[in-house]
Amino acid sequence: MPRLHWPLLLAFVLCSPAAPADQPQEQLPTQYTTTVQGTVPDLTGRWLVVGYVGLPGGGGKEGSVPISLGWNITKSDGKVNLVPRYGGLPPGVKSAYDVATSQRTPWEPTEEQLHELRDGWDTVAPDRPPIASVETRISGPDALDDLVKTDPTMAGALFAIVTVINYAPGPDRPTKDVQAFAAKEPAGDGYSGSYAGGTVTNVPYMAPIAFEGTFRMHRLGPEPQASGPPQQSEPPQPSWWARVLDIFEGCGRTRSG
Repeated sequence: MPRLHWPLLLAFVLCSPAAPADQPQEQLPTQYTTTVQGTVPDLTGRWLVVGYVGLPGGGGKEGSVPISLGWNITKSDGKVNLVPRYGGLPPGVKSAYDVATSQRTPWEPTEEQLHELRDGWDTVAPDRPPIASVETRISGPDALDDLVKTDPTMAGALFAIVTVINYAPGPDRPTKDVQAFAAKEPAGDGYSGSYAGGTVTNVPYMAPIAFEGTFRMHRLGPEPQASGPPQQSEPPQPSWWARVLDIFEGCGRTRSG
């Protein structure tokens, strides 16, 4: 399997100034924005996203951990919206996930666990981390330029979902997380693919850290309504990778226009 190199680039660009850790602010409602570029499949519904990630080159059980998060993807007036759902797993699901975490092994939820999560989605309260905003970009293969599509992480992607998570200022928390999911192939009622990401910490100094691994998306429901051809948006400008970089400010870079 080829080494992933673009997580390191993500870590390099995760360099916008960090908020002082000793200046906590009142937590405000999280702001969510979603942008779709190119042709993407119908992703409306509730999803469980599970992955197995670690530091680049870390390898093996000692350097990797399972991750889990939920996505609620809706569509209103032709606009797609993705809102993450953090934590709040039902007892049976949480027990299995905690075992995988303690053993640092991949977690593959059973059909019973997926049904438990589906049935408990509206009743089990999710966690409420101190997040100020979540910016999501969903890109189809026709929105990726040739340079990006040759990257080992992105090559052959059916679509890519990138979330930029900006934390509210405060102690003992990162400043920003980036999570990139490149769906490579259908898997059951969902997709599987490659994961890359990065985080910026505040202590002892602003330090970007990169991660890589694999993931799988499990559709939980409700089942999406029958639809026509895949959604087609306006032609992307500029390239997918340029847009990802444009999310970040600082480090001496300036915007044109």
